[in-house]
Amino acid sequence: MHGLVNPAPSMSPFPRFQDRHHRAASKQIARAGAALAALAISALTTGCNDHPGPSAPSPADESPEHTGTPEHAEPTDRAAAVITGRKAPQPAGPSPDNAAAPTPDSAPEPLPPPPRIVPPPRPDPLPPPTVTTPTSDRSIEVRRRQQPLLQPRVEALGCPWGSPVFLQVFKHGSELELWLQLPGDGPFVLFQTYHVLAWSGGLGPKQKEGDRQAPEGFYSVGPSQLNPNSRFHLSFNLGYPNEFDRHHNRTGSFLMIHGSNQSIGCYAVGDPAIEQIYTLVDAALRHGQPAVPVHCHPFRYDDEAMAVIHRMSDWKPFWDQLKPAWQWFEQHRQPAVMVVRDGTYQPQSGYEIRDMDMSPQPTGLTAIPADEAAAANRPAAR
Repeated sequence: MHGLVNPAPSMSPFPRFQDRHHRAASKQIARAGAALAALAISALTTGCNDHPGPSAPSPADESPEHTGTPEHAEPTDRAAAVITGRKAPQPAGPSPDNAAAPTPDSAPEPLPPPPRIVPPPRPDPLPPPTVTTPTSDRSIEVRRRQQPLLQPRVEALGCPWGSPVFLQVFKHGSELELWLQLPGDGPFVLFQTYHVLAWSGGLGPKQKEGDRQAPEGFYSVGPSQLNPNSRFHLSFNLGYPNEFDRHHNRTGSFLMIHGSNQSIGCYAVGDPAIEQIYTLVDAALRHGQPAVPVHCHPFRYDDEAMAVIHRMSDWKPFWDQLKPAWQWFEQHRQPAVMVVRDGTYQPQSGYEIRDMDMSPQPTGLTAIPADEAAAANRPAAR
């Protein structure tokens, strides 16, 4: 009819041939896709090295227009590499993937062996013990445990087991130093500084029984003064009152260095510390040291803060008598031998020092003749 438009599309004159052509093409595409997928899976599972690599590049391929890294390769080259198993073009020069295996000539040199650590020579042992000291089941057990731990440390300092011992105690700072003597009457070397857990009273010497004051001065510990049955674990008696204390009518008894952490006129260092100190003192006495000197000081005399207390204290005359022994040991690393003359501590002949003030001594101390020292005007002790 006029004015109407046929909405139906035009039909092919060979509809059945067209359908068969489309179906055949679809099957071919499907088979090609399956083949390509199989090649891709094979390349991913067996690796690209199982397939022959690309042929040597021609000079034209090496031109700047044809060079590049795999990151800049065309997508078609990458797809072809995955499907066919061939590698994408690589840049010129070595890389971790194509570098040649190291040859014996290019192998890295082996590292030099570590330096050989030569331990210090072990000191010659002392003769077997000749002195008997008091013992108990406790002290024997402590020695059995402590000697294997302490002996290597003692020998590392160059000292044989049983070397002479020297003790210094400082109230201010609450420290006890244990020193060992090197063989052949050599100097003393510091073994360890122990913390004093408790000492009673204040700075200054003990004067009478019951004043709960820890002593200051020069004392010594012999074999009979060891107490392996102490109620404070282990202990040894300082020997208070000594000749100086008796001259000044000072009284008191059983002033000890012991374990535990309580003090009534003693120096308490705790059980672990007293086990080490007692074991080393006992070993020194058993190997022939007649007595272990113990110097008890109020403070270190080069401490500028304590120098003010020293000058202003009523105990300054007494402390001036203790200071030379500390100064001598600081210079010579040998304990000074102190004697009592006219109720005062004085260095034995050969141990005299000139300087008596509180200033530090950077250049050391100067020895003076014994007769000059005896003639010096020394303040009386309290």
